[in-house]
Amino acid sequence: MKRLSSNTLIFFLTLLFYQCIDTSSNRKNILNINEKLLSEKSYTFQNFTFNTPKGWVLMNPKDSINLVFLSPIDSSMMLVNIINKFDPSLFSKPQYATFINNEIKFQQNVYQNSKAVVFDIKVQNNDDSLSFYFAVPRLRIEENVGNIESSIGSVRLN
Repeated sequence: MKRLSSNTLIFFLTLLFYQCIDTSSNRKNILNINEKLLSEKSYTFQNFTFNTPKGWVLMNPKDSINLVFLSPIDSSMMLVNIINKFDPSLFSKPQYATFINNEIKFQQNVYQNSKAVVFDIKVQNNDDSLSFYFAVPRLRIEENVGNIESSIGSVRLN
């Protein structure tokens, strides 16, 4: 089986998110959620509940404002509501997409360079909002796309 290049994979993932703009009430959850890829524990933060990718470890359990989760396999990370994340000038121009999943509005920017792919995701419902950042080594993006999509798809309102 031929492996997709990271650029091709990111293109198709972004294209998927562009196609996700569907406000009909018939489709509440448009992202593919693989429960096997998610942790059993849910986290609640600013009126949103979500699951992390399975096996990713909470690094700062005493911090009630910012959450940092790391993958012990490849140092991929998930940051929740972190103000200073990364320098976007070190990355190519982001690929932008908006979509609605489970009646929650998502805005996504995907940044890439030769070393990493960063998903900058803003989640909003009325006055409630939350930021997610997923940073993945470029060489491991194929293994992590399902984890990221499942985690994003797990976001729900309380």
